[in-house]
Parts: sequence; C-alpha cells; structure tokens
Amino acid sequence: MDRVKTLVTPSAAKTGTPIKEDIAGVFKRLLGGLGDSKTVKFALSELTSLIRKNTNFDYSDKDIKTFFTTMEKLLQGNEKTIIASATSLLSHFTEKATFVPLIVKTNMLKLLVPLLDRKEEAIVNPVLDILNSISNHDEGIQAVIDSGALKHIKNVFNIDDEDSQVSCISLITKISHGGNSAIKAIFKANLVHFIANFLDSSDRGSRIVALSAICNIISVANEKQSLEIALDMGVACDLCNFLSNDDGEIVAETLESLTHLLQNSGSRVKEVAESIQGCGGVDIINDLQKDDDETIKEKSKHLMTKYFS
Repeated sequence: MDRVKTLVTPSAAKTGTPIKEDIAGVFKRLLGGLGDSKTVKFALSELTSLIRKNTNFDYSDKDIKTFFTTMEKLLQGNEKTIIASATSLLSHFTEKATFVPLIVKTNMLKLLVPLLDRKEEAIVNPVLDILNSISNHDEGIQAVIDSGALKHIKNVFNIDDEDSQVSCISLITKISHGGNSAIKAIFKANLVHFIANFLDSSDRGSRIVALSAICNIISVANEKQSLEIALDMGVACDLCNFLSNDDGEIVAETLESLTHLLQNSGSRVKEVAESIQGCGGVDIINDLQKDDDETIKEKSKHLMTKYFS
C-alpha cells in the first residue's frame, strides 16, 4: 500500500504571519532591469506596481539617485511605449510629496516639459499629472514656471481630449496661486482665453476649476487685462452664470470677481456694466441682496449701489 505523503505547512502560514517582502531589494533589482532593452518594459511595469503598493516606503538616497538618472535616459529615447510607461511611473512617484524637491533639483522637468508637445495622450496626460503634483507645493510652482511649461501647455488644448484639457486648467489654477509673477507668466503665455473657454463647459467640474483660475487671475489683473478678460473674452457675462450656484462660496467669489472687473475698467466701466446687464446678471445680483448669507448680501448691495443704481 502506498503511503500518503504528509504536507508540511510553513510556520508563517500556520500563524498567519505575512512573509515580509524585501521592497528595497526588489526596487534595486528592477532598477537593473531598466538598463536592458530586453527587460526595460517589464521593469517599468513592475516598478509602477511596486511604488503604487508601497507609497510610504523610504527608498535609499543612492537608489533614488540611480532611479532618476536611469529615468532621464529613458525619457531621451525614441520608443513611444517606453516614454509613456516612464512618464506613468514618474506620475505615481511624484504623488509622494517628499520626492518633489528631488525632481525639482534634477533635469527631469527639462525633459518632461517638451513632451507636452506630443500628440499621444498616454504621454501627455502623465506629464500633466506630474506637473500638477509638483505644483501642489510653493517651490514646485516656481520650478514649473522656470521650466517653460506654460509655453507648451497651450499645445495640449489642440488635443481632442477633454481630460487633458481639464488637467491643464487645473495646473494653471495651481500656478495662479503663485502670486503676481505667476499670473504675469500665465498672461505672457496667452493662456487666459483657454481658461475663459471652459467657464461654459458642459462638465460642471471643469467649469468650477476654470472659475477658480479666472478668479485668481482677475484679483490681480490691471486695467488693460481686466478689460480684455471682461469684454474681449466675454468673462463678465460668463461669470453671471455662477451667481445662481447653490454653493455660497462660489457665489461670493463670483461677486468679488465682478467687482474687480468693474473697478479696473477705467473709462470703459459702462461697457462692462452693460455686458453684465445684457446677460441678466443685474437681476440676479439685485435678488442676492436678500440672500441669507451676509457676505453675499453685502457684496451684491455694493455692486447694485455703485454700478447699477
């Protein structure tokens, strides 16, 4: 009679103790795979998975330096699929705030920014994600401006992909928080009208992101810029569509922006006022004087008294 072989259960399985993965070792091994044309695609895929699963792991400075050096080489290559995978990997990498200063100090931005001129969404979108992550930080905003990214962003609006365009609007919004110099850079790159075009987007999320950006810009715009925004771009009228929003903060922000536009209109203030009146904005502002929110009530009363009485 044959004996039945007894299977021995590993002690880890008996106790339920997980087998600890050598994350640092796996990371280092996969880095080696990036240098071989036969394994680079697999290594990029595995590294992306590793980083996504271990967001809080601290990689050694030496390994990080090797990682960035290798990624720079890959970004300078010609194979689209590898560039797409590399930018995707970096987009996950930059989600961790501690890596942002490291990227700013390398040549990575200089290599990434020109990729915005590409037509492949698989390349452009991860680059935008990276720039958005970096722009969540003050030093990142200036680094993105210094990299010349604003000159390339307008090319993305030529791509027939709304997600890419919304990501651009989000990026410009973050950059607009960088103060006067940042907003001057946005004007210089001729990006304001792209934002204005999204104020009447069919997607509510896109409209709100565009509103945030345009309001930041209006808050520091000079007379010439204010008139261009209000009349040439039709923003004075577009803003009136947000006055009926259920969110009180959005209504208050819109009233503030309309006030700024009128205050900075100089001798053409009557034209701006007529634009607001022509699209029904004055009727809404008049009704807002009865709003329960004291801030909205005060701002709307000021507008009616000074410009529409």
